[in-house]
Amino acid sequence: MKTSIKMVFILLIGIGIFITGCVLNKEVGKKKTEILIIGTLHHNHQNNINYSYKNIIQILATYDIDVICVEIRPEDFRKKPYLIEMMMATIYGMKYNKKVYPIDWYSGENTRALREKLSKEPEYIEKQKIADSLELNNNLIQKFNKTYRNIWENVKEYDYKFWNGDEYNNYIRESYKISMQVFGDNPFNLYYMTRNQNMLNLINKAIDKNIGRKIIVLTGVEHKHFFDDSFLNRSDISLRKLDDILPLKKTDLDSEIFDITSMEDLKTYYDFGNTEAVNGYYSSIITTFLHGPNMDFKPNIIPKENIQKAKIILNEWRQKNPESIRLQFEYGWYYFLSSSYKVAIKYYNIVEDNLKKENIDDDFVKCILYRNLGWCYDMIGERPKAIDCYNEGEKLTDKTKFARMKHKIYQDYKTNPYIKGE
Repeated sequence: MKTSIKMVFILLIGIGIFITGCVLNKEVGKKKTEILIIGTLHHNHQNNINYSYKNIIQILATYDIDVICVEIRPEDFRKKPYLIEMMMATIYGMKYNKKVYPIDWYSGENTRALREKLSKEPEYIEKQKIADSLELNNNLIQKFNKTYRNIWENVKEYDYKFWNGDEYNNYIRESYKISMQVFGDNPFNLYYMTRNQNMLNLINKAIDKNIGRKIIVLTGVEHKHFFDDSFLNRSDISLRKLDDILPLKKTDLDSEIFDITSMEDLKTYYDFGNTEAVNGYYSSIITTFLHGPNMDFKPNIIPKENIQKAKIILNEWRQKNPESIRLQFEYGWYYFLSSSYKVAIKYYNIVEDNLKKENIDDDFVKCILYRNLGWCYDMIGERPKAIDCYNEGEKLTDKTKFARMKHKIYQDYKTNPYIKGE
């Protein structure tokens, strides 16, 4: 009897060891999820031959990823125009059957405008002096500043290896340490901790759905260090560096992947089952033709063929979503450019009525509407109405993210009438 009990006991121990071994072997054999965080330069890619939009596509192709995380808010994903490199990466993912996840986060408040306001208050002026003093006594920051003077003024000089390298990311990490120490998690540093943590939560959700796969996260360069630090010591993550995948492959990708202004290409990005996406798509195309560099300040530089093409696009847009307020705004701009000022005023009045009803959350429309309406009144000789528009527009612009540009937008139109072509 004792022998039988002993044998059962040994058998149970053996089964326990076997099960434990199976579990351990399973854990040991589990493939880690690979993650590569790539810092991007947003609009600064456009004229940077050392870190271009094409380089972003080459990085995606070289790493041969399964999953792409892009800095776009989930609520805006495939609905609104966004950062060009993020839209391109989304198109790339859809074109080559990669999973794409939006991982950006920020609150609805205009934190940049609030930061501008806070910077003028005595409390924050004193805090900024403290932050400046701490930076002056920080060896890492001072060494970096001495080596790389005015980095954002000379952004084109530095390539993708620099922006994703240790020097820059150590500098950014140290700068934010001081910012958090002095200001806390505050609009002054655009809620550094809150925003990054919420973005990290979205990245983790993408990881949970793609365990064992290769994931790339595209995000602004000032976020990279935070995500690298978060994944560095995780046992289930293999954190990669850009250096690990260099040199970049020369790709023979279809040319349209690099042409974000292509109407057909953009159709891939937008979800046309959503009216907001329809508006986003057409406003993107119109922006290319009628709101390019300086076009909103010097309309005389807009080529006539652009205006002709815009009419075709606007008519197509009207067939898809005739009630769009942004469409009415763009019709107003089109008719202004076509010298049909009274027709332009009718469209702008529709937009103005919706603005008064608080039906518009587009900051661009809010700050430009009354400037354009004032121009129209000036062009037909109704100067008092024009001045009223300029006054109203300046007040409204102060409440938008374009507050810092108020003087450029409105300049001296209250004292000098707008004359088309000047």
